[in-house]
Amino acid sequence: MPSERKEEALNMAKIWDNFLTNDLSGSGHGLATVQQYLIEDSYYWNLAKDYASSADITFISDHTLSGNPYTGVTVDNYIEYNDDCYSCHIAFTKNMTLTSGGARKDVIDSTFYFVKYEGRWAIADMIATTK
Repeated sequence: MPSERKEEALNMAKIWDNFLTNDLSGSGHGLATVQQYLIEDSYYWNLAKDYASSADITFISDHTLSGNPYTGVTVDNYIEYNDDCYSCHIAFTKNMTLTSGGARKDVIDSTFYFVKYEGRWAIADMIATTK
């Protein structure tokens, strides 16, 4: 896997995760930030839009991230289908400290599918790893 592509894929996965845990800034809980990595009017685009405006995102406990919040980072099993589509397995643990006390971990472990959309890479699908 080309190192630039690996870095970009990991960055998109982290932004998706940061959106889910309400760690992005901006209006709509960072909706515009995450949507730049999604396909307009796709399942994930609409899921993000709905989540950003739902009460669910407000139930995320207030927390901070440590200096190096991501541990156990893995990007492997790269498959290039053609010049405009690839997949890879991405896994990491995001370590959070609740402002009310205590530690929480958010685990991402999925195969991400990326497609070239309007000249940029976008998340097309995410399939959770099951054991």
